[in-house]
Amino acid sequence: MKKLFILGTFLFISSIPMVSCTDDDDKDPNFMPPDIVMGGGDVESEYPEDLPAPGASVMYTPSLNANMYRPISVKYSSAYPPISSWKTENTRIIAYMDGYKPAIKTLKAYQESVNKYGSSTTLPKQAATGRFSNPSSPLTLAPSFAFLSQFKSAKSYNYPGGSDDNAAGLVFYNGWAEWCESYLAGSAFADYLRDPNVLGFFSDNEINFSSNSSRILDRFLAISNSSDPAYVAAKAFMDSKGTQSVTDDLNNEFAGIVAEKYYKAVKEAVKKVDDKLLYLGTRLHGTPKYMEGVVRAAGKYCDVISINYYSRWSPELTTAIADWANWADKPFLVSEFYTKGVEDSDLNNQSGAGYSVPTQNERAYAYQHFTLGLLEAKNCVGWHWFKYQDDDGTDNSSKPANKGLYDNSYQLFPYLSFFARELNFNAYDLIQYFDNITSASISMPLSEEPVSVVKKGFPVPADIMTTSPFSIHSIAFHLL
Repeated sequence: MKKLFILGTFLFISSIPMVSCTDDDDKDPNFMPPDIVMGGGDVESEYPEDLPAPGASVMYTPSLNANMYRPISVKYSSAYPPISSWKTENTRIIAYMDGYKPAIKTLKAYQESVNKYGSSTTLPKQAATGRFSNPSSPLTLAPSFAFLSQFKSAKSYNYPGGSDDNAAGLVFYNGWAEWCESYLAGSAFADYLRDPNVLGFFSDNEINFSSNSSRILDRFLAISNSSDPAYVAAKAFMDSKGTQSVTDDLNNEFAGIVAEKYYKAVKEAVKKVDDKLLYLGTRLHGTPKYMEGVVRAAGKYCDVISINYYSRWSPELTTAIADWANWADKPFLVSEFYTKGVEDSDLNNQSGAGYSVPTQNERAYAYQHFTLGLLEAKNCVGWHWFKYQDDDGTDNSSKPANKGLYDNSYQLFPYLSFFARELNFNAYDLIQYFDNITSASISMPLSEEPVSVVKKGFPVPADIMTTSPFSIHSIAFHLL
């Protein structure tokens, strides 16, 4: 499958902070963040001198081709601090990829290689959605909504069985499809319809189609009210199978039925209200993203499958990502991923699904490692880093977390931004590298010479590329 491209818009943030910590006592409640501006510059980026020494050259796995690299070891954990035990994993960064040298090292060179939307001007043009016709707007939007909870409120329904875990069962309640159309045509979407700078939307976030410990079919069958539409649907499904025993296969099939009823109603409403608006799905997470029935249903009606991708150090190129391509027959977008530095952050980091790593350095290496895997995937069209700024604890029960590219005083984390910038500038070039590489072309270790370095406390480029939403047929990055 040829790599899909997306027409993307890129931001450049002007800032040269050398501090990346937060002190609540120093916060100014009236402080406004700096303006986002287009920066200039033709100074080449150089690696910091504390870049870790790599191991011997090996073949990267899991991989779609035979690319070689010299791994560095990075520690990570799924636990919250204090971390009692770390896992260590081989990690790939651009500096130690055999046979690859970044083509773009300056903002000036990057700007010369792309148009104002971040789409390559040197590669063959691909079909696009026809949007992005208003250059006066600085940012392309991809808003997220909560269709299920809004439907419940609008209709004064309760969640099936009284539990929000069963929210997906609302699709069996009266008026679901009609409400989707009226909601899309109403005030909630008024600012987004037929706007050339609105790419698409997410209709919900992380719908619980099942989890490791809770199958959706079991939950619906356990609803005590035998007239509840979710129970009725589950019971009818089991009756049609002639069994009373729920299996994983039956649960997967039923979850697919629920998902299809959900996605079908939303997509049909979109086609009636604004057929150029891309439907970006529901940010599948956890178990649902590995359920064939759910992913097939999403692929049938969504333009892009969105995945909140946690609990994996490396993208699953030869397993899950290959399955998504086969099941959905649509490209996927990683709508959330991040890591948290827990030893050099003054936040307690007691929340969030992203891995804990020791410092900001490991966050930078993890960013490149994960996104290199996504660039290698033929069916990935971009990613959203979660998120732009650290959690300050006000929105997650006083459990602030180091998720951001910026801290809570709007100070840039320079090491992370340096490595993100390097990869993002060279995204198209890296795609070409991965698409063209073969086992014959990389059969022995290359690039053994040391990379160039500068003094510790290296200058942070004034132009840090963050990312933005995309349109099908190009590459996109975005900071939430």
